[in-house]
Amino acid sequence: MKRLPGFPRFLGLPALLALFLLASCNWQRPQPGFTLSLNPTSLTVQQGSNGQTTLTVTPQNGFTGTVSLSLVAGQNQVPQGLTLSPGSVQVSGSGPVNQPLTLSAQPTTPTGTYRLKVRATSGSLTREADLTVAVTAPPPSPGFTLALNPTSLTVQQGSNGQTTLTVTPQNGFTGTVALSLVAGQDQVPQGLTLSPGSVQVSGTSPVNQSLTLSAQPTTPTGTYRLKVRATSGSLTREADLTVVVTPPPPPPDFTLSLNPTSLSVQQGSSGQTTLTVTPQNGFTGTVSLSLVDGSGNSVPGITLDPPSVNVTGSGPVSQDLTVSVAASVTPGTYNLQLRATSGSLTKTAGLSLTVMASGGGGGGGATWTPRTSGTSNWLGGVAYGNGTFVAVGSGSGGTILTSPDGATWTQRTSGTSDYLSLNDVTYGNGLFVAVGSYGAILTSSDGVTWTRLRTSEDNWFYGLTYGNGLFVAVGYYGIIGRGGIILTSPDGVNWTPRTSGTANTLYNVTYGNGLFVAVGDYGTILTSPDGVTWTQRTSGTSYSLRGVAYGNGLFVAVGDFDTILTSPDGVSWTPQRTPGTGYIFYLYNVTYGNGLFVAVGGTGAILTSPDGVSWTPRTSGTANTLYDVTYGNGLFVAVGSYGTILTSP
Repeated sequence: MKRLPGFPRFLGLPALLALFLLASCNWQRPQPGFTLSLNPTSLTVQQGSNGQTTLTVTPQNGFTGTVSLSLVAGQNQVPQGLTLSPGSVQVSGSGPVNQPLTLSAQPTTPTGTYRLKVRATSGSLTREADLTVAVTAPPPSPGFTLALNPTSLTVQQGSNGQTTLTVTPQNGFTGTVALSLVAGQDQVPQGLTLSPGSVQVSGTSPVNQSLTLSAQPTTPTGTYRLKVRATSGSLTREADLTVVVTPPPPPPDFTLSLNPTSLSVQQGSSGQTTLTVTPQNGFTGTVSLSLVDGSGNSVPGITLDPPSVNVTGSGPVSQDLTVSVAASVTPGTYNLQLRATSGSLTKTAGLSLTVMASGGGGGGGATWTPRTSGTSNWLGGVAYGNGTFVAVGSGSGGTILTSPDGATWTQRTSGTSDYLSLNDVTYGNGLFVAVGSYGAILTSSDGVTWTRLRTSEDNWFYGLTYGNGLFVAVGYYGIIGRGGIILTSPDGVNWTPRTSGTANTLYNVTYGNGLFVAVGDYGTILTSPDGVTWTQRTSGTSYSLRGVAYGNGLFVAVGDFDTILTSPDGVSWTPQRTPGTGYIFYLYNVTYGNGLFVAVGGTGAILTSPDGVSWTPRTSGTANTLYDVTYGNGLFVAVGSYGTILTSP
């Protein structure tokens, strides 16, 4: 038998077997163990909630037993309030063990992404698996928002108003939302209510709900800053709402006014006034009219026409009224009432009616007598002074006539052969002064002997007055076109131009109550306290104003198309209606005397008024135009075209 190398020769088979067994006792077997895996290796956990992953423990080399589990730091520390469960897993066989793990976050766990580890321990064995946990804030709770449109509304007592509420659900909110009206900056007034009391939200879209705010008739008026409150469970939302509670509108009504408010009418004649009915609060209908005395009774012989007026729209209705006086009515002043009735409504407006005896109750300004002038030239102006009437007009050297009584007239010479249109004449400070075309100014101490003064021939004078120690002439700077001119003179001889401030022709001027007033084209009115500084006033008319006078505390201006204006101060002017049918009068001048205004104009027109408001047409007996009128020595004298002269006692 061959000897094995390294073994002594003397060893036999029994010894070799013993050696082999000894070597087998020194060989070590593999140790029991396990591996870990997670699926998923990343999860999201909301604050106050949890998330899950599955842990797989795979035993090796016969491993069995309890494996303890914990959440430990990886690249990040474990945040406060983040926990792992269960705390162990049991391995009892040879197959992998799958164990759901729950990661729980407290509501206070800080949000963020945490790279951690799940640690598994059994005896001396420790295994770890990476796990990324994202802690997030929980989604907002279901809720809703409110909006109102409009946020302010007006509600009348005994009525209601509406606004629209929009409820917008959020985060899946659904349900019934209760509605109420609550105090804001102000308390909810008694009797103000809201309806409906709830709104249903059933989907994801905004819900629009009409809200009705109702006020009782007794709800106090005022502005209330309130809130609309919406409640669902523990949710409460509010929206601002301002509610203005107002009184109900007054019932339909109307007002009355008369212009003029006084009339002077002869027995057997009539006068006119204009009634204005102004509807209020939607009034329409027929208004019955009547004239009554202070006791509410009609006055025999005094009638009104028409007996009614119809109101159909929202604007004022003007109606001309004719007041007729029978010949049997006793002269005197009647304080009447215009009564206007519609249904249960009755309104009144005062009307003072002065009934004059037939023929004018004495004739001043009522009856007129034609006089022989001795000329066919037109006469543009007339004045009275120093016991003499002086009338002036056109012609060679200008026409000048004088009369001691207004009945007998004598022609005078101007001292010049130039053709002149003398347009006006006045008397003041012991001197007659006449003005006219081509800058003509003539003066005379007695009306018989005249001296011509020359100003620029471009000046064209139309009107003249004397007051407060000053002559004032007005007109037009015709050739160059500078417009309205005003010249003043303390003595009628030395004249100073003044700035008028207007381009319009000025036709006349007067003085009264410490004020000069000039009138002209397109409703021009100027005033001056001293004749030097002039202020333009608003006349309210675009018609030319051709004459102006002062008397009994009143300025009266007259002009084209029946225009008559009055003013107590020269500043504020009121239009007055003249009698007649249509626009038939061009009124050229006006004067005041013996308690009466007298205006004259085209086609022989003569109007008289005791107060500047109520005007009565008079019969002149001529169709010729009357350009001027004056009063002196108990006599009115009017002059006009074709040498016309009329007088009235």
